Amino acid sequence: MGIAQTFRPEFEGVYSPPTLHPQILEGLASRIRDLALFPGAGPRRNRYEVIEWTPTTLSFQSTSLLAGINVGLNDVVLSMDPNQKEISFKVRYWTWTRYCLFLSGMIASLLALFLCIPLWISHALPEGPVGAWILSGIVLMLVFWGLLWPWILVALHKKPAKGCLVHLLNEVQASLTEQIPGVSNIEESYSVLPPNRT
Repeated sequence: MGIAQTFRPEFEGVYSPPTLHPQILEGLASRIRDLALFPGAGPRRNRYEVIEWTPTTLSFQSTSLLAGINVGLNDVVLSMDPNQKEISFKVRYWTWTRYCLFLSGMIASLLALFLCIPLWISHALPEGPVGAWILSGIVLMLVFWGLLWPWILVALHKKPAKGCLVHLLNEVQASLTEQIPGVSNIEESYSVLPPNRT
C-alpha cells in the first residue's frame, strides 16, 4: 500500500467465513431497510439507503450526517463470488473524512484565535531568535491540527471501520444460520483477506 492509498478514505477486503450463507446480502439489505443496521444506535444513526441489490451484489450509502459520521460506512459495495464462498467489499468514507476536516479546522481556528491574535495585539512576542522559534512553533501546531491530523485519523480509521463491517456480516450470517434446522451457529471468528490482485 502506497502513501497516497494510506491516507485515502477508502478500503477494501474479502470476507471469508468457514461457510457463507447464500442469502447473507439479502439479510444485510433487510436490516438496512428496517433502519436496524446498528441495533444499538438510534434511528438517525441508522439512516442508510440500499442503492442496488441482487442475490450476489449489494451497495448502500449513508443518507444522514449522524449516520455518515457514526462509523464511516458512507459508501459500501459488496460482491459475492460465483462459488458463494466469500464476499469482496469496498468502502469509501468521505462524509466521515469531511467531518474530521471540519473539526480539525475548528481546532486550528481556535488555537489561532487564542494564541496568535493576543500575541499580535499585545506585541508580547519577543524579538530575535526566541520570538522566531515561538512563532514557528505556533505555525507548526496550526499546520498539524488543521492539515495533518485529519488525514492521520483517516489512516487510523481504516482498521476499525473494516472490523465493524465484518462484524455486521458475522451478525447477519449468524442470524441466518440459526434459522436453518440442524445447522449449528457459525464460529464468531472471521477472516479478512486482502483483495485478489489479478
